[in-house]
Amino acid sequence: MKCLLVVSLATRFGGGETYLEQLAPILRDRIPLTVFCIHPELKNRLQSLGIHTCCLNLAGKWTDVFRIPLSILALLYFRLFRGESHVVLNGHAPAALALPARLLGYRIFVVAHLNLTERKTLLQRLLLHRRYLLSLRFVDRIICVSEPVAAELRAIFPRKDIVAIPNWIADIPPYCNRRPSSDGKLRLLFVGRLVELKGLALLLSAMRHLPTVSLTVVGEGQARDALQKMALELDVEFVGFQKITRPYFERADIFVNPTRGPEGLPMVSLEAMAHGMPCILSDLPVHVDISQGGEAAVLFKCGSVVDLTIRISELIANPPLRDQYGTQARQMILDHYCGSIAKNKYLQALEIE
Repeated sequence: MKCLLVVSLATRFGGGETYLEQLAPILRDRIPLTVFCIHPELKNRLQSLGIHTCCLNLAGKWTDVFRIPLSILALLYFRLFRGESHVVLNGHAPAALALPARLLGYRIFVVAHLNLTERKTLLQRLLLHRRYLLSLRFVDRIICVSEPVAAELRAIFPRKDIVAIPNWIADIPPYCNRRPSSDGKLRLLFVGRLVELKGLALLLSAMRHLPTVSLTVVGEGQARDALQKMALELDVEFVGFQKITRPYFERADIFVNPTRGPEGLPMVSLEAMAHGMPCILSDLPVHVDISQGGEAAVLFKCGSVVDLTIRISELIANPPLRDQYGTQARQMILDHYCGSIAKNKYLQALEIE
């Protein structure tokens, strides 16, 4: 009988870990499943879902030094003593295990989350990019979380088995009627890591020209102190990392994702659309894709404070347009990004049925 091992080597909890939190229950009832990870929050969440999880909790600066060597030993252990025959390597870091997994006789699947062409720095291109592409040569199948990611990899590996299975919303929330705020301000929402590439500074700059809005920021990150200083004279509330984000989506009027990339398919964008929120998204290829060219969400020029300010102002001034975008966004999720569609595709891609 096939046994499946899923490997996550993330040192922070982000979109890739939310992805696993949704994927594991799909697979659990169809195949013996073990998740190997190093993030205790991921372990706790998966165990609460009844997923068999092994966590190697590496602290601080030693994480990057030891996670690959110890993960290779884990691959050996699971192959020889637990009988796992198939391995799913979730993301860039675990992809480095592809060659050891090949030598141990695993059937290897890699989940590709990011669009590589959006990596900007020379260091990223010389080290991360090259190492990652070399590792992909040893895998049996690459599963991409969006069509733009798949298209990029197909251009690099025209003979490789590459499939696109877009991220999805496992539990689509009920439709929510949004009530006006008590102070009359329109409530913006940002959900994501507080790091430069996620673009929150861009949104804060736009708010200086938008006195009739407030902003709630959900998330943590190394740039939090700098961003809070930037927001001192603005109506902004930082609420930190939240396990349960649904109440924030339900209370806000407009969701903004100003990310600069790289992105594969941001879960927070899908979540906002599933809640029927009018969304303003940077025009990265994946946002163009999930909004069908701007039909289900407002797109603004990535990195442009001026364009972002204009798009927010347009929605502020036009309540029927907000309702229209919210309705179209929710329907897009129901038609293309729901759990039943993803489940069938994954069972086939991972050769479970």
